[in-house]
Amino acid sequence: MAIEAGQQLLHYRLIEKIGEGGMGVVWRARDANLDREVAIKVLPASMADDHERIARFQREAKLLASLSHPNIAAVHGFDTADDVRFLVMEYVEGETLAERLERGAMQVDDALAVAKQIAEALEVAHASGVIHRDLKPGNVMLRSDRTVKVLDFGLAKELRGTSSSSSESMSPTFTADFTTPGVVLGTAAYMSPEQARARAVDKRTDIWAFGVILFECLTGDRLFAGDSAHDSMGAILHKEPDWSRLPKGTPPTIQLLLRRCLTKQRKRRLHDIADARVEIDAAIDDPTSSALGLAAQAVAEVERSPSRRSGVVGLVAGVVLGALVVGGYTMFRTPPVKRETVRRFELAQELQPRNPAISGDGRAIAFSSEDTVYVRDLNSVETRPLWTEPEKNDVDGLVWSPDAKSLAVYADSTLWRVSVASGQATELIDKPAVYLADWSEDRFVWLHSWGDGTTYRVPELGGAAQPVFERAEGELHLHGLSSLPGGRGFLSASHQMDGEANTIVLLAPDGERHVLYESDVDLGGARYTTGHILFGRNSRPGGIWALPFSLDDLKVTGEPFLVHSGNLVFSVSDAGDLVYSKYNPMSGQERRLVWVTRTGEVESEVGVTMYDAFSMALSHDGRRLAVSASGFDEGKSETATDIWIVDLDRALATRLAAEEGYQTDPQWSSDDGRIIYVNAKSFTAFDVVTRPADGSGTAEMLAEQAFGISTADEGSTTAIVRG
Repeated sequence: MAIEAGQQLLHYRLIEKIGEGGMGVVWRARDANLDREVAIKVLPASMADDHERIARFQREAKLLASLSHPNIAAVHGFDTADDVRFLVMEYVEGETLAERLERGAMQVDDALAVAKQIAEALEVAHASGVIHRDLKPGNVMLRSDRTVKVLDFGLAKELRGTSSSSSESMSPTFTADFTTPGVVLGTAAYMSPEQARARAVDKRTDIWAFGVILFECLTGDRLFAGDSAHDSMGAILHKEPDWSRLPKGTPPTIQLLLRRCLTKQRKRRLHDIADARVEIDAAIDDPTSSALGLAAQAVAEVERSPSRRSGVVGLVAGVVLGALVVGGYTMFRTPPVKRETVRRFELAQELQPRNPAISGDGRAIAFSSEDTVYVRDLNSVETRPLWTEPEKNDVDGLVWSPDAKSLAVYADSTLWRVSVASGQATELIDKPAVYLADWSEDRFVWLHSWGDGTTYRVPELGGAAQPVFERAEGELHLHGLSSLPGGRGFLSASHQMDGEANTIVLLAPDGERHVLYESDVDLGGARYTTGHILFGRNSRPGGIWALPFSLDDLKVTGEPFLVHSGNLVFSVSDAGDLVYSKYNPMSGQERRLVWVTRTGEVESEVGVTMYDAFSMALSHDGRRLAVSASGFDEGKSETATDIWIVDLDRALATRLAAEEGYQTDPQWSSDDGRIIYVNAKSFTAFDVVTRPADGSGTAEMLAEQAFGISTADEGSTTAIVRG
């Protein structure tokens, strides 16, 4: 009988078809008795009279039922309804490893984490006398919590021996498309040499497939690809892997493990998958294999990298907060005692550190300078470049993973995951106009949207951005969201519409929002550490402040006190180590104006220095430049950003007008006689005004409550984008 969505099989209602193969069609279904979703594998009608297939199907149910392990999809039962035979299995939500690999190679630590769980699943199966025989990325599911589930033991064979009248080569995987010329048969690429020759197989055939999968995870390329099943099997039998395709960050022990797994001679192949699991554990703990004396190549690479030790002081870090917090916690009885241990790192002169971040374990810091991310181990004297944004755009934000093995980096509207060990980067999502916030213990990277005020989370292995927190009434958006230990919720700075009363809020797991503190909170956000919430203030006085906070009661327990004064950007470890940079992306950065060729080479300098240039526009005749900046050669303003007109021939900058607030987005009229720009008096009052370009006359209001402008050359047309 035909099977379709909505059909009822006993107490299971079929919802949608989610897979199809030689051993059956898989449906997502609802179990009405237990009110849960399950996976239903239905034996195809064309095989209903095939007694051997039915016996194999029943054997699959018994085999799966005997394998109880977190990394193996569980079987719930085997039933028949209306002459339809079906297997009821655990429904695993997520994506297959095959789908993940369509996006390219995995980072080394991610690949090892997945491989370890596959090995653990096979270890249990092999110990129970079961081999998989069809291990491939399509039979491995990745859940959002990073749990790996091995599926479909449909071709499994008991090692003790189960008689079969048919040849191994006539298994369902082979017959599905085996006779169709030009078809890329995925399973064929993962067969062991003995399986491709239709010889008897044992658990070492799974070890071969495991090696092929791990190689593909590390390289992003199928090891034995072919235009047909025959081509793939020919490559398996006659070609050797290209080991140079492995990423540089692959631990030496893993390189040796792959060679042992992918030995064509079965007697020389790795004998037990448990040994692979042990090697992966060792590689995770000691990536460079230094304990085995195999780190010479990695050391040589580091020694060849350029030294970054000469230059100016740009970043300050140290074990500051621990001592200060202890004193501040008893401030009502005795004044806080200030005890500082500060380490100042000397960096190359060209580096202007931004986005300082210290790992949760306090062992390393990371920061960005223009388009490059740098990492400094606090036990090392070297600051090493880790990763450069491919399109050479500035890095806008970075945060550490909870295990301190990766960095989430936001640059050029793209969220990347970068391995700290190898520098290998994986694109997670392309999402413009967001602010990188945090990486939580439940393995999600968090982002704030500038536009709709929504806070999103992205699975750390990649996937769609999931909206979680919407902005509250009177709120523009959240800033600096950070997770509390143990999943107790999140802290954030709430950016209010009126721009006056920015607050620290607690976003509880139950969805409730609680205001913890109302004051002049800087939009850098709020972070918890060692019994306190750290946050920034712009005034009264500006600096890093600590607010006593009970993690058990989720309540503020005292008044805030100043930790360090100054306009600083900061990050703090779980143990209270504080890292901060005097760099502020909104204050004091010098920039030189230069002419460049179309190939990006500097042709000449204009001869002026500007501070905090946010936006600029060249006049139509190419002789003047309108710039939104806080100042030029003679100095800068700490409180305002104005429109300046630069005479490029004379290298002379003149302020168009001194106005309250921030003036941005200058545009020239078609005759170069007037400047149209945005006058931002508050976070919500964005007015569009125009002035004569020579500075004469008064400002003329064009539109109120606008968020942007654009001009056209025909006439003096001005297009205004309203909020």
